[in-house]
This record gives sequence, C-alpha cells and structure tokens, in this order.
Amino acid sequence: VDIVNNPLTEEQLFELANMLNLTISELVNRDDEVFMKRFGDLDLDDPDWAKLIHKNPEIMKTPIVIHGDKAFLISSPNEVLRV
Repeated sequence: VDIVNNPLTEEQLFELANMLNLTISELVNRDDEVFMKRFGDLDLDDPDWAKLIHKNPEIMKTPIVIHGDKAFLISSPNEVLRV
C-alpha cells in the first residue's frame, strides 16, 4: 500500500501498531530529516500521534509487511524471506 497516496486511517494505525506490538509513537521515524525539520522533538499521546501520521504519512517507519494476523517492520529486503 502506498501510504503517501492512500494514508492509513487512525483506526488502521492503531491496528497496525497492535499487530507490531508497538505504540503509535514507535511507528514514527524520528530520525528522518523531514520529521526533524517539520516537527522536532514532539511529545504527544497516541491519539495525537495517529492524527499526525494520518496527515503526514511520510513520517512513518516503512516498509512494513503484513502476513496473516502478524506484521513486521522490515529493515532489509532479506528479512521479507523470513516472513
């Protein structure tokens, strides 16, 4: 799914975070230059993080693979083979 052109809903973000066993804030790529320039050092609660990701999907960590009822953050192409 191209999340920039088809942003996930806030509900979908909560479901995805749950599948990954992460908080919503852990879905954010805080090391990304775009995030740092636009948002700096934010401290939000999960509903506000979900709103921010929904409106700015480019700040989300990707890629994510969903296989059945499990999801995995992928850091290298080889990790897809283990899914």
